[in-house]
Amino acid sequence: MAVTATVTPGKVFGDSDVITKETLNQLGQPTVSVDGSVGSLALSDGSVTNAKVAGDAAINLTKLEGISRGSVIIGNSSGKGAVVDANDNGKILVGDGTDLNSVAVSGDISLASTGAVTIASGAVEAGMLNTNAAATNGGLEVSSGMKIKDDGIDPLTKLAGHADRKGQLITYASSGDPAYVTKGTEGHVLRAADGDNPPVFAKKTVAVDMGTLPTSSGVLSAVDHDLGYTPTQLSWYIEKVTAGTDSVTGYTQYDRITGSAIDVNENISLWMNATQVGGYLVAGSTHFNIRHKTSGVDKQGYTASDYKLFIVVG
Repeated sequence: MAVTATVTPGKVFGDSDVITKETLNQLGQPTVSVDGSVGSLALSDGSVTNAKVAGDAAINLTKLEGISRGSVIIGNSSGKGAVVDANDNGKILVGDGTDLNSVAVSGDISLASTGAVTIASGAVEAGMLNTNAAATNGGLEVSSGMKIKDDGIDPLTKLAGHADRKGQLITYASSGDPAYVTKGTEGHVLRAADGDNPPVFAKKTVAVDMGTLPTSSGVLSAVDHDLGYTPTQLSWYIEKVTAGTDSVTGYTQYDRITGSAIDVNENISLWMNATQVGGYLVAGSTHFNIRHKTSGVDKQGYTASDYKLFIVVG
C-alpha cells in the first residue's frame, strides 16, 4: 500500500474576499494529512531507529524472531541478546555474578520437574535445626538439645524401624557418640563395662567343667571360662554325671552336691582371672568325703569317674 498525502489550504479565497495580512497568514498554514503505510521497498535497511518507534507501540511477541521452546533471552558479554536453553529436567537458572546459567540442582537435595524438592537421606543434622523448631504433630524439638517432642504421642512411634537391628540397644560409646550394643544370646545379661566403655551383653555366671573328680593332690588344669570379663564371684560344686543311682552315696545322675554335703579332707584352693579358672588340691589320699544323700554319713568308696568338679564364676 502506498502513502498518500492530502494538503488542505489554510485559507480559500472567494471572489468577494478581501486580501488582508490575516488572510495571507491563514493561507500559509495548510493542513497536511497522511494516509496509508510505508512498504518494505520504501524503507532502506536499518533506516528505522528506536526513537521512531512509539513508546506505547506494544509490539506483539509474535513479531519477534522465533526461539526454541523453553529458552530465555538474556544479555551476553557483548551487550546483545542471547538465547539460553532453560528447559532441561530439574535444572534452575542461577546467576554467577556475570552470566545467567541453567544448572542442575546438586548437594543435599534433588529437584523434580514438578518443582518438588527431596532432601537426601542423612543430610539433616542437629546443627541445621533452629532452636525454636518444634513438630506440630509428633516429631522432634530442639529447644534445649534435640529430643522427642512431648505431645502425648507414644515416642516409640516416632522412631524409624531397623529390621537389621532387632534385639539391640542404643548407648553412648567412650567417645560420647551414639552406638549400638551388640546383641547378646539367650541367657546373657546386660552388665556395665570398665570406665567409660558402653555396657555389654554377657553371661551372668558360668559353670566351668574341671573334669572328673580328682583323687590325688596337685594342680587342677586351668580352663577358659568364656565370660568375656573378669568375674568377681567364685564357688564350686560336684555333679553326678553318670546314669543310675550311686549305691555308695545315694545320688543319681544330674544331682549337684555342694556346701555341707561335701567334706574336703585337707584344702582346695581355687582361683580366677579375666579368662580362666583353676585350682590346687593339697596332699591327701582321698580328698573328698561325700555325705550320703539321705543319711548324711561320710562316704569315700564311690567311683570318682561318676562325678565331676565344676567351678562357678560370675
